[in-house]
Amino acid sequence: MKKVSALIMALTAILFAGAQSIKPVVGKKMQVVVSSANSMSISPMGDNIDIESTNITTCDYLITAVTEKGYSLETKVLRIQGSAKGAGFEKSFDSENETDRNEPGFAEAAKLLGKTNLIKIEDHQAYIVSGEVLNSLALIGMKDATSEFVKFILYKDDLAKMRTGYHWIDTLQTESMKLSAESEVTAITETIVEITVKTKLDMHTTIQQMGMEVKMNLTGKMDSKRYYSLATGIMIREEGDMLADGEGGTMGQQIPMKMKTHIKMTVK
Repeated sequence: MKKVSALIMALTAILFAGAQSIKPVVGKKMQVVVSSANSMSISPMGDNIDIESTNITTCDYLITAVTEKGYSLETKVLRIQGSAKGAGFEKSFDSENETDRNEPGFAEAAKLLGKTNLIKIEDHQAYIVSGEVLNSLALIGMKDATSEFVKFILYKDDLAKMRTGYHWIDTLQTESMKLSAESEVTAITETIVEITVKTKLDMHTTIQQMGMEVKMNLTGKMDSKRYYSLATGIMIREEGDMLADGEGGTMGQQIPMKMKTHIKMTVK
């Protein structure tokens, strides 16, 4: 079930993408925890199989440079936890468990642990300069899913625009995906701004698993809410629900599938 976990983590990255992105302070540290509860239904040969899974990924972020156009981040994956059950099997894993780390099915994820990745943010676009995360995204057909890193901090000019009803639309189109995210400021207090994001996704990509190419064709949507500190512009948390359906398969055989995911992200 590592494939299911990897796909859901990748979809999470895409669907949480595209926020308007304050001038950060060099040396600022953030710890980001992303958790998801996932339900997938696949229908091989007309039979329905339900699979339930969970994922928790903990990362450290460090702002290393600030320019007129943006800033740079160093990020490290500290811990990966997960579980899956369905079709007569049940499995859990935790990167802090040596036995789990040494499992062949965990090999690609294990490469991310403790390794520094350098991310550059310029003009509301994110670029992976170096690190294993680029290779991992490519393996699951998501090499363009870098805009996840933009959303953690609001620029000062955008922060000044925050008022109830203010809205904007972000779009992304590559060879493998098309994304449209409509964001609106839905509440403001003395300390926090709430932004509601409605995202539509159309994805056609190929992932690599155990030496085989697996083609994925999915369409979906996600409704989420993000909360930012008005004092710093840094995200406090994000929570949302994703629905997607389509087909996935290999060797010319495509299997219908449906996915439902609840995702929560906290920044400390």
